[in-house]
Amino acid sequence: MIRTILYTSFFIVLFICNALSEIVVGFKIEGNQRVSESTIINFSEVKKNTELTPSDFNKVLKNIYSTTFFKDVSYLG
Repeated sequence: MIRTILYTSFFIVLFICNALSEIVVGFKIEGNQRVSESTIINFSEVKKNTELTPSDFNKVLKNIYSTTFFKDVSYLG
């Protein structure tokens, strides 16, 4: 009985984690005036067609914001 509950819980957690992820299909950078788009993409450390979770998006925003090139950084999915 305990084994069944553990297996069920495990699969539910896996399903929820996959449901909250997004696949990056491209980049659209707006409002940038000083830094090239390729530099911003490099700072984000994200590649096209990769799967990102909400915590990955937070890391990307922190990476870009930590460069101190920008006053405001946001994701407009």
